[in-house]
Amino acid sequence: MHVIPENLGRLVTASILVGGLGLGIAGVTWSAAGGGPQGKVTICHRTNSASNPYNQITVNTSAVDGRGNGNHYVEHVGPVWRPSLPAGTKWGDIIPPIVDVHDGLNWGKRGQRLWRAGCAPATPVPRPTGSSSPTGSPSSSPSPTRSPSSSTSPTSSPSASPTGTPTPTPTAPDKPLTPIVVVPGDGGGTLEPGGWEKIIDQIRSPGAVTIDVSCTVNGVERKRFCRKAVGVRRAKVKVPCANVVVRVTITAARDGMRTHRWSGRWTADTRSTICRAKANG
Repeated sequence: MHVIPENLGRLVTASILVGGLGLGIAGVTWSAAGGGPQGKVTICHRTNSASNPYNQITVNTSAVDGRGNGNHYVEHVGPVWRPSLPAGTKWGDIIPPIVDVHDGLNWGKRGQRLWRAGCAPATPVPRPTGSSSPTGSPSSSPSPTRSPSSSTSPTSSPSASPTGTPTPTPTAPDKPLTPIVVVPGDGGGTLEPGGWEKIIDQIRSPGAVTIDVSCTVNGVERKRFCRKAVGVRRAKVKVPCANVVVRVTITAARDGMRTHRWSGRWTADTRSTICRAKANG
C-alpha cells in the first residue's frame, strides 16, 4: 500500500506516455451536468460576504475540470456555506457532477438545495418571542350588593401553560464527497501478459490518496505472482499467462469531507499471441 500526502493547493498531475495504449487526458470526454449550454456548467461561486455567500455563474467546463491554475474545482474548496460557520472560515464553491470527470464539489443535500435555489440561501424566518398583551385598562363596573345568605364559592386553581417555544435541535451539515478523478476512468480491461502494463495513468484529488493493488489467481490471492509498481498517483503491473485478476482500490480522504473510494478490475488475456506461443511450446 502506498500513501501519498495531502496536497491542499494544486492537484498533482502525472503524465506518462504508454506505448500502444493511447492513454491520456485527450481520451476523456468532458460533459457537463450543470444545466448550461453544451460545454458549459452553472455553479455557485463563493464570495467573501456572509450576507451574500454565492454568485450564480455559468463557466466553461474546462474551468471546473480540476486542471490548471485558477480552476474552481481545485482552488475553491471548503465546506458549504451555512450561517453557523465560525468566523474566518473559507467556504467552497458548489459544482455539479461532470460525467467521466468528477462527482461534483459540495454536491450533498445542502449544496444541491442552494444550487437549485439559484445559489441564494433561504431567508431565515424570525422566531416569535411571545404573545403581546393589551395595554388598555378595563372599564370599571359597579360591585354587586352582597346578600345576607351568600355562600362562599371555591376558588379554582389556574392551569399551568407553557411559557416558551421549544427550540429545534440543529442537524449536522452534510459533508461533501472528497473529489477524485482517475485517468483512464474505464475501471478495467484486459492485460497483455509478459510485459509491464500501465493501469492507472493519473489520479487527481485535493485529498490524501491511497492506492492498493491485489492479484488473484483462480480466485486465490497470490502476492508474489504478479509484479506491481505503485508510484506517485499511478500504477502498473506485469502478469503471466494465467487466469489472473488484478484489482485496484483507490481511496481519497480529506478533513471535513467524506472518504471517496474508487475500484477497478483487470484480467490477463490468456489468448494473446505470447500465451498461445508458450502453450504450443
